[in-house]
Amino acid sequence: MDNGLAVSGFEESLIVQAHEFFQLQMRKWIDDGAGLVEQRMDALETATTAMLQMVVIDLDPKDDPNIIFETLNARGTPLEQSDLIKNFVLSEGRDRESSMWGKLDEEWWRTEDRQGRLYRRRLDILFNYWLTMRTKTEVPPSKVFDYFRKSTKDKPINTVMSEVNRDLENYRKFEENKGCTPEEKLFYYRTNVMQVGVIIPIVLLLFLVEHRIRIRAFRVLESFLVRRMICRKTTKEYNRLTLDLVGKLQECGGLEAADKVIVGFLKEQTAYSREWPKDDTVADCLESLPLYRLLTRGRLRLVLEGIEDRMRSPKAEQKDVPKNLTIEHLMPQSWEHQWPLPDGSDETTAHKKRNELVHSIGNLTLVTQRLNSSASNAPWELKREELRHSVLSLNNELISEPRWDEDSIRSRSRQMAKLVAKCWPGPDSQEWES
Repeated sequence: MDNGLAVSGFEESLIVQAHEFFQLQMRKWIDDGAGLVEQRMDALETATTAMLQMVVIDLDPKDDPNIIFETLNARGTPLEQSDLIKNFVLSEGRDRESSMWGKLDEEWWRTEDRQGRLYRRRLDILFNYWLTMRTKTEVPPSKVFDYFRKSTKDKPINTVMSEVNRDLENYRKFEENKGCTPEEKLFYYRTNVMQVGVIIPIVLLLFLVEHRIRIRAFRVLESFLVRRMICRKTTKEYNRLTLDLVGKLQECGGLEAADKVIVGFLKEQTAYSREWPKDDTVADCLESLPLYRLLTRGRLRLVLEGIEDRMRSPKAEQKDVPKNLTIEHLMPQSWEHQWPLPDGSDETTAHKKRNELVHSIGNLTLVTQRLNSSASNAPWELKREELRHSVLSLNNELISEPRWDEDSIRSRSRQMAKLVAKCWPGPDSQEWES
């Protein structure tokens, strides 16, 4: 109360931060409240010395303070699941290593991340995924502590926490660096755009295998997810699929062949909600579906970036495809004014067919914002000249096109489908046999 506590060097302490918070609120109330300053100070003194109630619980040597702490908080404001887990770990391990909790108290773990429509503490989310990976069971967010406590029955708590710290630290490095190698960075970027956090239990397992196997497994998972995204397949089975795949990986007795296990498992899936689309299915969707309207800009950009990457020469000066480029329609969305229909065509039918094709992949490209603004609705002759300034392979091939019409769009969609098949090999690809 006399503010005689040392603060320097303890700025990250939650107790110090709480003390400073109340100190700041008191000063604001004294300075800005109603009435005379002396009256506000007297009221504050009365409130803190006469009306603030303190509860003291004296324990016998045989009483467990951690159990009492858990019981008391269960009757008040609910603790986070990770708080309950920490209390349980400290209770179980009080006569063992004092460092079992490791670095899980650091600020990075307390940061809130979005999961679905809600925000949860990062440590709670990762405990949730870790338990899903360990138990091969879907763990409700409100039951994470209960599942963790049950999962420790078959192992000493220090062994469990050693595994927790290892697995979560692996994921933290992956998350903080957005992937630790170029291949991992690409996987992180693409899965993050697709928002498929549901596969994190599989990713946690794959951190336990050598890099070569892990990257190959990442490529398989990415191919499965991207192809289903292009074909507008449902994601409602991904939770169950993840659990089944985690179980399959753990049943094989070791993770040395994790990539082959994942390939074999995904090839076996025949249900609509689980199938791994083949090349002809993907090609049909790329040619016929208005993906500009069906996919978010980030997901559509991801596909176009993958195509651009496959088109680039290995000797290209800039191997990495720039991110956050603008998606441009080659034949503009508002084509009626400067893009006349073919002579002699039935206007109603031709109008309908053109509108169906204008949002398909063959009519889309990537450009800088500056190019996009200047060339948006221009006729093909002017737009083609603007594209000469682009360094992307996607646009360099367009410069020689004398015209741009429905046949051009269909032809380009078929070409792009072949590049997609190379970027994200399907279930029949020979790449998985090597």
